[in-house]
Amino acid sequence: MELMGRPINGISYKHKKRTALPAQGGTVFRHANEGSDLASSTYEETLGSCFFLDIPLQVDEAIVEAGMQEGASREQILASEASGAVANSLIRVGDQFYRGVTADPKGFVGLQSSYDSTNCEVSAGGSSGSATSAWLIWNAPQGVHWVFGNNRGLIVEPNWNRQQVRDAAGKAFHAYTNNVRGYVGLSVGHSRSIVRIKLITAAAPLTDSLVAQALLKMPLFMRKTGQLRLLMNSNAQYRLQNSRSTVNLGTQDTTNGEKLNRLTASEPMRYAPPAVESNGVPIILTDSIPDTE
Repeated sequence: MELMGRPINGISYKHKKRTALPAQGGTVFRHANEGSDLASSTYEETLGSCFFLDIPLQVDEAIVEAGMQEGASREQILASEASGAVANSLIRVGDQFYRGVTADPKGFVGLQSSYDSTNCEVSAGGSSGSATSAWLIWNAPQGVHWVFGNNRGLIVEPNWNRQQVRDAAGKAFHAYTNNVRGYVGLSVGHSRSIVRIKLITAAAPLTDSLVAQALLKMPLFMRKTGQLRLLMNSNAQYRLQNSRSTVNLGTQDTTNGEKLNRLTASEPMRYAPPAVESNGVPIILTDSIPDTE
């Protein structure tokens, strides 16, 4: 996913979530030689953890040798297997990012359990069971971000081990083995850094108006940082695109110093282009959000 993260020493970290900005009683101005009321933020502090992700890899030596006979090197064959495993691990981690322990109870808590469903939710009005969601997040060190334990991300060792393994029937053969591994966690540093747009369906599509409503749920200082991201799957993106009006890409006329769109036979009204942003927030597409929430 195209989201920022940070490495940490070890696999545990203090998780401090700001729930309110500094509040000050009385007035904020004062006369000379007078004091002012103290102001401080309100926080919830918990202990966060990174969880061990482990995807074992196993390539039958018969497959490797057959590929080498066709002109590929052993390194190329094993690298292809590793790249596929990394892609699969990212899909699995992405699923965990949204559904959390519903996806895998041995992993970290995801967005569905981390957002404030009372104050940070917008509904498109569709029917549950055949709906999807879009997620507006503040992707920042003080907001939503990945945490990688032991000061590293996901790794695959360059050297594979040839060793004896067993098939499902317990019979032995030789294969090259490795794994994708790493400690991964998710940190949510502010209670308003996640807004969910839920119940998006074909009959109740995602619209720019719904995204604007979601933005109103976030504090202004977050919206000014340029670190907001709108996460959705391809069906939600299509429904957003389809909700927009057709666009005029006709010729440009500068009559009286003004630029005016003019339709021509070669440049008629066109279907709205694919949605890459909404209300100035870039869209990140993912296969990890289901269509049947």
